[in-house]
Amino acid sequence: MIYFKNIFVILSLFVYIYKIKSYFLKSNDLFVNNDILYIDKRGFREREFKWDLPIKYWIDPKANLNTNLIEKTLKDISKKTCITWEKMETIINNTTGLNIRNSGLCASFVGRLSRDMPQEITFTQSCLNSGRIQHEFSHALGLVHENRRPDNEKYITINFTNVEEKDFKKLKSFKNDELELFNISYDYGSLMHHSSTIYSKNNLSTILTNDPNYQNTIGQDNKLKFNDIKKLNLIYCNNVCKKKPLKCKNGGYMDPKNCKKCRCPPHYGGKTCKMVKKMKKKCKNIVKKATASKKTFEINGKINCYYYITSSSNYKIKLIIQNSNLPQKENNGVCIQGKALEVLYRKDPSVVGAMFCGINKNVTILSESNKVSINYVGNSDKNFVKISFQKVKK
Repeated sequence: MIYFKNIFVILSLFVYIYKIKSYFLKSNDLFVNNDILYIDKRGFREREFKWDLPIKYWIDPKANLNTNLIEKTLKDISKKTCITWEKMETIINNTTGLNIRNSGLCASFVGRLSRDMPQEITFTQSCLNSGRIQHEFSHALGLVHENRRPDNEKYITINFTNVEEKDFKKLKSFKNDELELFNISYDYGSLMHHSSTIYSKNNLSTILTNDPNYQNTIGQDNKLKFNDIKKLNLIYCNNVCKKKPLKCKNGGYMDPKNCKKCRCPPHYGGKTCKMVKKMKKKCKNIVKKATASKKTFEINGKINCYYYITSSSNYKIKLIIQNSNLPQKENNGVCIQGKALEVLYRKDPSVVGAMFCGINKNVTILSESNKVSINYVGNSDKNFVKISFQKVKK
């Protein structure tokens, strides 16, 4: 009797998978590319697709995957959220969970597909790195590509002349009623943001940032950024710190691991994120006041420092990168946060700022508010940046 029951379960699984694939392929609502197995019109608003915790997972022992790296990545996600995992020793068949396999794709569905059936995340050896593992598991947890937000036209332009027609749909934005934004600003530096040449048929840019200073920021591929983790916490951990809520500043949020303090974006610190970052002695004169007269300062050498420029509330700040010799871009052509110069001049200080690498001359930046913060990271004594700034009327 047990034998026939097991056979029935296996057959049911195959029927379920067949139905899922055949239905969505027929309706053209499921598309496959080198990143995502995506059922269209699925986003945060469909809360029934949020996972119950702990999330079961199984890594195929025959897949020749780096199990240690995958499990380290899952532990890192757990350290920064309330999300927990349960490792299974055998393939998941009759309940929700993630079966992790090796295939010709590096891909995941977005969110949980079923209340009582497993789904897959697939990797190849070529994409088995920490950033990509975080990316695919974030899809499974419910995050979509940042550049498909319903408000994306304010921030990017898709150059469809460089995109294969079959890939047009993969760059289509969601509608307002399809995606929960959690009052989080568009983030060029999200790990979930496509690179500038995604789906390119001629190796030319397919995504152009409306603010050209952010062109080298999109396509970050090394790790989840502050707002990526914030979204996961808002989806899964929003009820953890309800008893004594704190008013977190500068885009921070209550730490689900310690409800007595806020989790702060990279440029800020303190219990409620009101404080500037504590700096080493090498970082001098980090707080600067903009006036009507132009001021200039230079940062040199192999240091990691934050700087803060403010003006009165009815002014903006005009900043010019007069000259620089900064660390170079990564091999993918992206300037990685924490490895070069970051200038954060948008109103929301929780987003990744505009990233600058290599040589820059006479780059003009106008802040959205009366604040600008800068993170300079030099990896050589030859690195430097020379910056001028002054306040201008809004």
